[in-house]
Amino acid sequence: MSKFLTIMRQHAEQLGLNLNEENERVMSAMFDMGEGRSQRVLILHHPSENGQNDIVEIASAVLDLESMPEQQVGAEMALKLLRENDQRLCAGWAIDRNKGTPHLVAMANWWLDEMDAEEFQTSLFNVAGMADALEEQLGVDNY
Repeated sequence: MSKFLTIMRQHAEQLGLNLNEENERVMSAMFDMGEGRSQRVLILHHPSENGQNDIVEIASAVLDLESMPEQQVGAEMALKLLRENDQRLCAGWAIDRNKGTPHLVAMANWWLDEMDAEEFQTSLFNVAGMADALEEQLGVDNY
């Protein structure tokens, strides 16, 4: 079993979280956000060549940008998201390509060996909350 799966399982057990293991490098969690809303959060392992600098990415998609003009958010939305990034310490907004399709995602990154259970929980809940809040503003519940 990989170090990633071992650490994530330990954190999940300590926090009482139910994580779905999708493969050796991807886990997910589904959160009930209330009022019939839910939010899926992915936990991805980005291994380093030497195994000493592995990164854990915690991400939740909000919007498939392929449906947007020129695959971009508008200037007003971009400024809003950049301002939010400036105010948040443990999570932020990014554009991520999932299987080649660009998505607007809430995300956080940690060094695998340095992330403790509390940091994992804070990032997981922040990412889920950010993504769901923006989806609610946009009038969708896609992810």
